[in-house]
Amino acid sequence: MLIRILMKVFISLLLILNSTLLVGQSDSILFWNKDYSLTVNDFEGEINDSIMTKQFSITPSAVSYIGISTEYKYHDGKLNVIIKTYFNRNKSFCRDSLIQSILEHEQCHFNISELYARKMRREILKLQIKSIYSNQKFDEVIDSLNIECVKYNDLFDYETFYGGIESEQKKWIENVNKELDKLNEYEN
Repeated sequence: MLIRILMKVFISLLLILNSTLLVGQSDSILFWNKDYSLTVNDFEGEINDSIMTKQFSITPSAVSYIGISTEYKYHDGKLNVIIKTYFNRNKSFCRDSLIQSILEHEQCHFNISELYARKMRREILKLQIKSIYSNQKFDEVIDSLNIECVKYNDLFDYETFYGGIESEQKKWIENVNKELDKLNEYEN
């Protein structure tokens, strides 16, 4: 039980990560793109035994290092924030026997993070429309939605048993894709 809780905390910390270090895309960083789906080859990291639990030994699995990066910039004297969803290939890993449903599961986590990045962009734009260009206000929006993103990802894992219940996972994938479509205007 303790290991499962620690794993959730670790994964949650990864999802909360707001980094200003991800300015450009390197070979190890993959920014979310509607025209690209994760492949087995994107999981280049070495298996981390401290993360793998008994649950993972039962089913083929993967661990994705996914985050939402933020970069603050001034444009025409006004503060702006660039928000990007990323997947770190070097820190993401999988078992040798990764199956399609688990790959789809990890892609859905990536999509959920992009969904929340779009919500962040929408809320930041609402503030800007009101002529609010406050770093503090932007951070409040981003932090709040990051917490929601972690909870939503946790619910996805719980309801699909980490991808083990394919019928539930299919429903989630369809729902997340519909939600992404609704927020299409906030795509990066």
